[in-house]
Amino acid sequence: MTETTNLSGKRLNIDADINDGIVVAQVDGRVDTTTSVEFEAGIQALFAPEHRQVVLDFRGVDYVSSAGLRAVLLLARAAEEANCKMKIAGMNSDVRSIFEVTGFQKVVPVFDDVATALNAGS
Repeated sequence: MTETTNLSGKRLNIDADINDGIVVAQVDGRVDTTTSVEFEAGIQALFAPEHRQVVLDFRGVDYVSSAGLRAVLLLARAAEEANCKMKIAGMNSDVRSIFEVTGFQKVVPVFDDVATALNAGS
């Protein structure tokens, strides 16, 4: 079963494809002070007992602020509580650099692309 969900805002768009308990959420825009609450709520809504894995496809994310990092941290905790594995894939070099400098790649597994994240197992 494949299901598509769109959670759109002014500066942030989240499109989720759900297939056999695996969610791939395409995130586009900025994850900053203006959008971090919307981002957190939109992704957290995808953590469900039947979803064992959520991959955030960040190819379309051009900026993550400290508020966005906080949202990622809270989502990582929520995913763990929901017994769901959260991964991030496809970051551009600027966003990846932010994650590396802050150590966030230790909080959430980071992959070069969605296929690699999915093949890394649940």
